[in-house]
Amino acid sequence: LEERELWRLIARFKVAAGPIGGMETLYRRYDDEQRAYLAGLADRFKLFYSAGSDYHGQSETDGLDNHFPMEIWEKIEENYRRYFKEN
Repeated sequence: LEERELWRLIARFKVAAGPIGGMETLYRRYDDEQRAYLAGLADRFKLFYSAGSDYHGQSETDGLDNHFPMEIWEKIEENYRRYFKEN
């Protein structure tokens, strides 16, 4: 997608999802630059940060709790407080 098309798609998703919409900003194959770009898009459209729900860690013995980045959790908490404080 061209960037303009991507923004239009995300804007339509935001309308459909309402104030609790989110987008995946973390996936283990994304590098730091890709994560920053996706986080910027999420911020621009006021979407929650999300990690893939199908992520199961680096190996069979690792769980999500061992690899879930704190910055994602902090953003989720920030968005949660902002939404529920405003409403």
